[in-house]
Amino acid sequence: MTVLIHDLSDDDFSSLFPQIKENVLVISDHHDIKKCSECFYCWTKTPGKCKLDDHFNDYGESLIKCEEIIVISRCKTGDFSPFIKNVLKRSACFVHTNFESEDSQAAENPVTKNLSLRAYFYGKIPDKSKELLYHNAKTQGLTLKANEIVVNFHRKSSDICLDL
Repeated sequence: MTVLIHDLSDDDFSSLFPQIKENVLVISDHHDIKKCSECFYCWTKTPGKCKLDDHFNDYGESLIKCEEIIVISRCKTGDFSPFIKNVLKRSACFVHTNFESEDSQAAENPVTKNLSLRAYFYGKIPDKSKELLYHNAKTQGLTLKANEIVVNFHRKSSDICLDL
């Protein structure tokens, strides 16, 4: 399974992906996903479940089972767009580790699998920002325990070519 997380407009998304295969879960900026408060509740109190009550919690099982995460993000001052950053933060408890409560303490049980993270950044991106974006994508990939991290840069979102 592939998870595609993007911040594209409806028109840009439809142009790039006229037809999506059924094994692709699409998470877009149109979903009501609450902002991560970085409370670590999802690791220490209710392992793998965020205390924020929204439909994003339903994605946990898909994120655990996926083999590939594709991120398409506009470059925002050398980083992922705010929506993408939030989704990636909220994903960490599902993909990075499984915490299991043992005697009221959290124990880390790493999820071991082959995971690929492919990041596609678009927009007017100066070289210094490319270095920072590459570093941020690499760090995010390591956080998600991805064993393959690929970073691509495009002037326009319409230049991105993917077969999904």
